[in-house]
Amino acid sequence: MPSIIPILSIVVGCTSLLLLCLDRVRAILWPLSYRLQRGRAACRTYTTLFLCFIAAAGILVMVQDDSDSDKPVICSIPSGLGPRPRLIFVFLLFLTSGLMATLYFVCAAVLRTHTCSNKRRRCIFRSILCCALVALIGLVLTATVNLSLIVYAEYDVRQRNPAASREPGHFLFLSAATLELLVQRTPRCRVVEICSGIILNALCSANYCIYFKMSCDYRRALKNQWQRIGLAMQNSESETTEVQRSML
Repeated sequence: MPSIIPILSIVVGCTSLLLLCLDRVRAILWPLSYRLQRGRAACRTYTTLFLCFIAAAGILVMVQDDSDSDKPVICSIPSGLGPRPRLIFVFLLFLTSGLMATLYFVCAAVLRTHTCSNKRRRCIFRSILCCALVALIGLVLTATVNLSLIVYAEYDVRQRNPAASREPGHFLFLSAATLELLVQRTPRCRVVEICSGIILNALCSANYCIYFKMSCDYRRALKNQWQRIGLAMQNSESETTEVQRSML
């Protein structure tokens, strides 16, 4: 199948982000249970959910696959997809980011009802929420931009041709004319795809800086990485609150 790589990238990425969200939510809402959980049982549970989500989403996208392997594309995951799997991709990203946002807002609301005098524990919760917030902003912005463009394209088509929604070849709420428009390689479409990808990747990469700032354990590990690639750092370990990696 010509678009197997972008399809797998989509379903694996969305599933991984959702499971990471569930893991962080459990760490915040039930910290004692999370700390005492058995490693093998947790791995089996997350692996099972991971495979189920991948199978369901992958089958859904592949059934609607109408990609053209001969068309030139830019370095963007949706670019290699036809209009129908691209629409499914946007919906998956939008639903995943919406669910993650809801879960994190619930966690934030729960944390606000508790008072914690332990500085170390506050640092743990703060680091988790900061990392989640940075990645979540990128996901929500990317999903919102893509979905807004599709809705606007459908609105514009129906304004020009009110009968477009009744013509054959439509998919979900999109007319055939809008589906054709989604795969046109116009400069505007390319700019939007590139910008949305830059937003997501830049914000997710910011987690590196957050870990370095808030965790002594991660700071030592990151400095070791830098030394291995030739970036020698001064040995000046700051005495700040230490956060164990197992708690993140």
